[in-house]
Amino acid sequence: QVKFNVEGYPRIVDGDTLAFQSKSGEKEKVRLLGIDAPESKQMCKNAKGASYECGVESKAYLETIIGKDPVLCLAAKRDRYSRVLGVCFDEKTGKDLNEKMVAEGEAIAYVQFSKAYVADEELAKTGHKGLWQGEFQKPWDYRKMMRTKAKAAPPPKTQTTDSFVLSANPKVKMAKSEFPMPDYFEDLDDAE
Repeated sequence: QVKFNVEGYPRIVDGDTLAFQSKSGEKEKVRLLGIDAPESKQMCKNAKGASYECGVESKAYLETIIGKDPVLCLAAKRDRYSRVLGVCFDEKTGKDLNEKMVAEGEAIAYVQFSKAYVADEELAKTGHKGLWQGEFQKPWDYRKMMRTKAKAAPPPKTQTTDSFVLSANPKVKMAKSEFPMPDYFEDLDDAE
């Protein structure tokens, strides 16, 4: 049940997110409902086993199918990040952008939230289109893995003063050369 719509000429954020800005400066992000595209830094493998930037490719594909056309997104609610959850259409061609992304294998059906694009995903899968040409990690699994890695990484050791931060890193990189950092601060505790 459609409760509101967003329309205009969007900036493509990634393969499943559009950003609109009104003439008055109001901004609105729209998450394409029922699909999940690879993350911007996500890597996949093609049919030959070579790695490629599937998140970048997914975004580029969405940019290609929209071109400079106006887009209309029909929506019923927002997600937990306050993005509009919408089914979006190219107003010039009438294409369902959500469906097109999944049917061409540039995104997958986000079945946790909608089963609307499962049949399109099956066609892409059997046709070895886009992501389905090789190997990939489902975007939601990739995000979970990245959050886990971020939590597991130890925070950098730093010493903070009122106006600057000193890194505990013993080397400073400048240009293409490395210079050893003098150990001035190691003897300070002994000096007091």
